[in-house]
Amino acid sequence: DKTKTLSASVSGLVQPGLFNLNNSTNTPTASEANYMARQQALYGVLNVSFKNYLFLNATARNDWDSRLSAANRSFFYPGATLSFVPTDAIPALKTIKPLDYFKVRAGYSKVGQVNLGNSATNLGAYRLDPTFSQGSGFPYNGIGGFTVGNSIVSPDINPEFTYGFETGFDASFLKDRINATFTYYESKTK
Repeated sequence: DKTKTLSASVSGLVQPGLFNLNNSTNTPTASEANYMARQQALYGVLNVSFKNYLFLNATARNDWDSRLSAANRSFFYPGATLSFVPTDAIPALKTIKPLDYFKVRAGYSKVGQVNLGNSATNLGAYRLDPTFSQGSGFPYNGIGGFTVGNSIVSPDINPEFTYGFETGFDASFLKDRINATFTYYESKTK
C-alpha cells in the first residue's frame, strides 16, 4: 500500500469564481502526506488421514507487517483439527443397528491481525514514526519552520491474537433419520 496526498488552498479570492492559488493577496497553504506499508505472508496446509477414520488438518501462517517495529514485525499463528470416527475404526460399533455414524472432533486455532486505524494515513496506534508539520507563524521572513507531532507511540506494540478452541461430536441414527451435532467453542482475544 502506498499513497501520496498533496493539497493546497488559499482564502480571499480577488476575482470571484476564478479558483486559482494565484487569485488572492493571501499566502497559500499547502500540505503533503505520504504513506507506505507492506504486508507479506506465507501459508501452509497439511491434511493427513489414517485408515479413513482418523483425520488431522493443520495450518500455519506467518505474516510480516511493516507497520510494526522491526522486533515485532513477524508473527506466526497455527491451527489444527483432529477428528476420529469410531464407527469406522471399531468393528463392534457396526453391530449396533440404530447407530449409523459417530465422529468426535477437536480443534485449536490462533489468528493474528494488525489494527489498521481508520484510514491509510491515520494508522492509529501503529503510527511508529513522528510526523512534522509547519509551525504556527511560519514561514517567517522567508524561513520555514516545522514542529514535531505530539503523539508518542510505544514501539513494543504487538499484533492482536485471538485463540480459539472447539470440541464436539456428530452422530447419525436410524438410517440418517435422526442427526445430532454438539459443539463447544471458546475464544479469547489478547
